[in-house]
Amino acid sequence: LARKQYERSFILPATRGSIFDRNGNVVVSNTMFLSFAADPKIIGDNQEHVAEIFAGIFGKPRSFYLEKLRESDQNQNNKRFVWLERRVKPDIAQRVESAKLDGIVIINEPKRLYHYDELAGALLGFTNIDNKGISGIELQYDNEMKGVNGSVVMQRDGLGRVRPSADYPRSEPLNGKDLCLTIDVTYQSIVDEELKHGVEANKADGGCALILNPKTGEVLALSIYPSINPNDAGSSDVAAARNRVVSDVFEPGSVFKVVTATAAYEQNLVTPEMRFNAEHGKM
Repeated sequence: LARKQYERSFILPATRGSIFDRNGNVVVSNTMFLSFAADPKIIGDNQEHVAEIFAGIFGKPRSFYLEKLRESDQNQNNKRFVWLERRVKPDIAQRVESAKLDGIVIINEPKRLYHYDELAGALLGFTNIDNKGISGIELQYDNEMKGVNGSVVMQRDGLGRVRPSADYPRSEPLNGKDLCLTIDVTYQSIVDEELKHGVEANKADGGCALILNPKTGEVLALSIYPSINPNDAGSSDVAAARNRVVSDVFEPGSVFKVVTATAAYEQNLVTPEMRFNAEHGKM
């Protein structure tokens, strides 16, 4: 019983691998934010005070935090730890820290940072609040990039302050692997811009564009419009996250005519000098 009061195991989150373009430009990386959790056992009768402080800082109803703290009291399996706010910007987090609330645990958490916002948004995809890949490249290579979390056992004094103990083993996190794509951010930005103009000029519902290296098949740019901003995926249409270039079926049209032409030349059915009546474009 005593150990449950003064010992606590904390996760040391692994840093998710970064994503680069073919020239080494950083497309996706991580930034560190602060998260706040509560130990309702230590907070005790001060739930109203803690809820009021958090409500004033984050602009949410006091009942929002009270409900979290009281639900944790009723749940015997999770009553010593409950999230109050995740991924808080440092300037706002400082206001919470200055309040010096007993029973509040501060945890450093990495947050995914997409350096070019909507650029290649559907291709890159995005992660959830726990940095797990949800769509796109982030989902496809989640196992390689997520890494392995570590852990550390902390000791808590009578005032609720926690500190590491040399008596307990510490498991260091294993960071995820970096990923280098074949896309070129310069080509990608041009294609994104031109595709947007083309869709708007033709009053289309959307569009796709793809640039390949014809010698290797490497994808140099893959663009979809409307696109999604992975930095703010929650405010975008879910359909915009689908990579329609590789998921949707479409008739190849003109890009497939070269196959017909090549077959005709190979069988000596046509020559470069032959002329064809296309019926003023109908054919």
